Amino acid sequence: MPLAIFRRPAALGLLAAGTFGLLLAGLPAEAGEHGAQRHRSQRGAGEVMQRTTTRTRTDDGWTSNTTWVRRDGRSGSSQTTVHRDPESGTRTRATVTTLPDGATRTANQTMTRTDTGMTSSTMITGPQGTTQRQTEVVRSEDGRIVTTSVTRPDGEILTRQVTVTRDPTTGTVTRQVERDGPQN
Repeated sequence: MPLAIFRRPAALGLLAAGTFGLLLAGLPAEAGEHGAQRHRSQRGAGEVMQRTTTRTRTDDGWTSNTTWVRRDGRSGSSQTTVHRDPESGTRTRATVTTLPDGATRTANQTMTRTDTGMTSSTMITGPQGTTQRQTEVVRSEDGRIVTTSVTRPDGEILTRQVTVTRDPTTGTVTRQVERDGPQN
């Protein structure tokens, strides 16, 4: 009986109008000629926060500025710039993040397409030091191999290789993961 209200045309109209309003509220507002600004409240891990992101297209990529405020009033921000070079198949991404305690973290990444996949090199520098990550993806007709090597600030090196193969006759996909270094 409680669902009977949705059988009435007037109730359906109100429901549709409310749903449409919620959809419109989720759309980004324009911010500049090629940018968008988003406001979002989210809940996660027991934390409520307000986050505002402005993303603007550039001739060869985009820029993004994000600020956030946590429920406890602490705030932070990040600025990201991405450049793409279609001729060389290279994309660079640089991010500077200011953490709530005032410390900063930078992340610089370069990705390059290869004939068989791509390579990626990332350097992250934060309060605990610098972490470097190298990734290579090699694709073939029957799958791919992704090899990642991470060097932590203390010099410890971790490697991981994921091999994915697909048997075209059976459609069976096999994924094998090999790790070297701490298994925690």
